[in-house]
This record gives sequence, structure tokens and C-alpha cells, in this order.
Amino acid sequence: MMLRRLALASVLLIASSSAPAMAGTAGTNLTVSATVGATCSISTTALTFAIYSTTVPNDATASVITNCTSGLVGAKVTFGQGQYADTTGGSTDAAPIRRLSDGSTTPNYLTYNLYSDAGRGIVWGNTPATGVVIPTATGSNQTTSIYGRIDANQTTAPAGNYSDTVVATVTY
Repeated sequence: MMLRRLALASVLLIASSSAPAMAGTAGTNLTVSATVGATCSISTTALTFAIYSTTVPNDATASVITNCTSGLVGAKVTFGQGQYADTTGGSTDAAPIRRLSDGSTTPNYLTYNLYSDAGRGIVWGNTPATGVVIPTATGSNQTTSIYGRIDANQTTAPAGNYSDTVVATVTY
């Protein structure tokens, strides 16, 4: 009988140790969100004119490259008046009179301007009202042409190297 009890106790012990342990669970949702901010970047290529001739306008082109958040609408590119702008001769934000300088102690200038059209009829201004709207953004680089012109008949400019620095800005 003792052997029987021992066998029964062994069976009960094995059965109770292999029974699964019970555990409770609870659940909830995790809310995940993100915000994509409106951003733009801007860069330019150099506007390099050929050797100036006083008899005809000297034209050149460059590019402004913008990259704005996809779907952004209404971003505008403006160009400042430049380092050597003539602010006394009727220059306005809408139509600045930009000048290249030879950098001498008593500087000499060549008048030029930047335009938003190939016909060089629309001066690229330095305020959002006179800037150029870039196409609806795609999130990739978008290239827009810059058209430059040095006016003809600037006969007082002596030989030399002339330059200017103009700040390009994208407003969004």
C-alpha cells in the first residue's frame, strides 16, 4: 500500500509541476505622430560675363537652386541690391541699380542687373513683392534661371576686373 501511495503522490507531483502558470495581460494603444516642417534651402551658380564690349549689352545666365519641403506653395526667391548698388539715382527695391566695381581706391563701376525672364525685361527685385515665385515644391532640387545683363555704352569704365556680391534669399 505504501508503494501505491508513493506512486500516486509521484503522479500528483508530476501533474502539478507541468501545469501552466497563469499570468494576466493588459493592452493599450501607442499613438505615433510626426511633424514635417516647412523648410527650404538655396544655392546659386556664378554669373560670369564675357569680356565687356561697350557697343552691345553683355548677357550671361546663372541658376538659383532651391529645395523646399514637398507641397510647399508660394516660396519666393529674391536677390539683394548687391555691394555696390547705386542708391542715389532712383534705385528702388523693385528695380535696384546694381553695379560691378573694380575695387580700386576710387572705384569704377559697370551697371548691370538681374532679370527673371530671358528677354531681360523684368528686373529681379529684392523684396518678396518683386521676387520670383518658385514652382510648387517637390522636395527635390528645382533650378530657376537668372538672366544678367551689363548695359552697353559704359565708356568710362577702365580696363580691369569687376565684381559684385548679391545675397540670394528664399522666403517661404
